[in-house]
Amino acid sequence: MAAMNYVVTVQRPTAVTGLTTGHFTSANDFNLIIAKNTHFEIYIINSEGLKLVKDVCVYGKISAIKCFRLSNMNKDVLFIFTDKCHGMILDCRKTSNDQYEILTKCHGLLKDTGRQAVRQP
Repeated sequence: MAAMNYVVTVQRPTAVTGLTTGHFTSANDFNLIIAKNTHFEIYIINSEGLKLVKDVCVYGKISAIKCFRLSNMNKDVLFIFTDKCHGMILDCRKTSNDQYEILTKCHGLLKDTGRQAVRQP
């Protein structure tokens, strides 16, 4: 029987691939959200500096990240787009023990599956 190797990286990604700001954790907190390849970090910005509140892993490499506000909400939601054309809209909720929970509002494949265009020379 042939020997098989399983190779993984121990260190989490450190290079920043995207960032956005907004009121993601609550309407009163101003947040800095930093995407680092396969995960993103949520910070609260206050007069004392930055405070890390949540580190979230995503299945896929983050290509784009943006906070925006839906018309029926008083705080922002987060849109994430991966390199495999998957998109998701995430919401943040504070639990009873002062932890933050990330909820998926919607997700799906955003790839154009229509007919491929052919360019004539």
